[in-house]
Amino acid sequence: MSIVDLDVPFTLIFAVGATTNAYSNLGVLAVVTWQVLFVSIPMVYLAIRLQVIMLSSYMSALEL
Repeated sequence: MSIVDLDVPFTLIFAVGATTNAYSNLGVLAVVTWQVLFVSIPMVYLAIRLQVIMLSSYMSALEL
């Protein structure tokens, strides 16, 4: 067995766990103080849009 065989599942589980933790923290915060949604929802949208833009520019740079 290679180290890659073990590294990929652990990395995937870590990423899913961190994302779940962040969203659950945001959910608790939104229930306790619902005003935070006015800031957090646009920030999540902006982060996703920036990731898409950066990924597309990175992929177009690879094609050159």
